[in-house]
Amino acid sequence: CEACPAGTIQNSGASLECEPCLKGEYQDQTGQQSCLRCGVGDYQDEEGGPVCKKCPDNSRTLQRGSLSFTDCGCKVGYINVANVTAGNLSCAECQEGLDCPVMGTLKSLGDGSHP
Repeated sequence: CEACPAGTIQNSGASLECEPCLKGEYQDQTGQQSCLRCGVGDYQDEEGGPVCKKCPDNSRTLQRGSLSFTDCGCKVGYINVANVTAGNLSCAECQEGLDCPVMGTLKSLGDGSHP
C-alpha cells in the first residue's frame, strides 16, 4: 500500500484509490485524506493540483477556493489597465484623486459601472 501523492487524497483509510483534489483545492503533502481550499489571492483551475496558483502582483481573489484566473482582480488602490475582455490582468497604482475599488477596471472607472 502506497501513500497517495501530493494533489490527491485517499478519502478514507480503507479506500484503494487516490482521488484528485477538485478545482479550487490543493494538497501539497502525500498520504492525506482531505484537500485544502486555496486561500484568498490564489486559485486552482486544474484537478489534482499540489499547490494553488498565485494571482498577479497587486491583485487577489475575493474568496477562498477560487477556480480560475478570471477570479483574480486588482486590490483596492489599484486599477486593471489591461484588456479585460481578452482575460488579461495588469494592476497599476491608482492615480491621486481617483477612487479605485477592489476589482476595478479602466472601463468601470470611466463609465461608473461596478466591476
